Amino acid sequence: MMIPYVIEGTTRINNLLGTGAAQGKAQFWFGTVDYDNPNPSQQLTFKKGPLAPFMEASYESFQCPDLGVNELESVRFGRPASGYAYNGYYLSRSSGVDYPPPVPAANPATRKFAAVQVLSQTVAFLDGPVETRLRHFRIDPAGECGLPHVCFLKSQRRFVLVSFVGLLAGRGESGPNANAPKKVVYVDAVTMQPVVHDIAASFPAAHPTTGKLTLRPALFCPTCQKWHPVPPPNEITRVPGAGKCPKDKKTLLIADGPWPDDSGSATKSAGKP
Repeated sequence: MMIPYVIEGTTRINNLLGTGAAQGKAQFWFGTVDYDNPNPSQQLTFKKGPLAPFMEASYESFQCPDLGVNELESVRFGRPASGYAYNGYYLSRSSGVDYPPPVPAANPATRKFAAVQVLSQTVAFLDGPVETRLRHFRIDPAGECGLPHVCFLKSQRRFVLVSFVGLLAGRGESGPNANAPKKVVYVDAVTMQPVVHDIAASFPAAHPTTGKLTLRPALFCPTCQKWHPVPPPNEITRVPGAGKCPKDKKTLLIADGPWPDDSGSATKSAGKP
């Protein structure tokens, strides 16, 4: 089984449903949080997380070596809970309560390995949330919570990586979220025109008309308003400048942009073919 993103206790569930005053406890993948403890620095017990027994209860193992306390906008529990984010939407669920209105979650708390179609093409963890609100200990799909990216990282190339992976994170899961995009934007390496096509398991992807492997992953430039080809997710951090607009060399490319129509112009919102 995949680890759950969070398992809330009965008291916590009742609080989220609006039927209880006590806030209760919740076990996140990085530790257990006691919301009723008035001292934030004593709320988190990382040794009670589901991964801790397999990591010798080592706090340092949960931290990203490239992310220091001074680089964080805030420290929710007195010290960083983790320097990593988990694919909680597709390998688990984001909460035991669905909104709106608050009702018990319909999705299971975790999934079996057999539910993941291609394990080698499914992201489980990414490194480094700079904001330490609990939302950023989870890999958020593109557009979730009004954000086009997963979380804010100090490295620009890592920012682009999670921006792209946020769009693809759910592709290997057998029962994807109803709001998850089934298609993405590519750029044809031959014509250099944007093409909307099914999410692929490997790149370059096959062109829907020619059948040739000419479709490269694409990210959008909010400055020049164009889609640009980028390396696959497993290579993008190794290619200097891959995450920036090739025209102005400075604007960060994003996964959330207007989808092109048949003429190649951008007319539709991403995720809404």
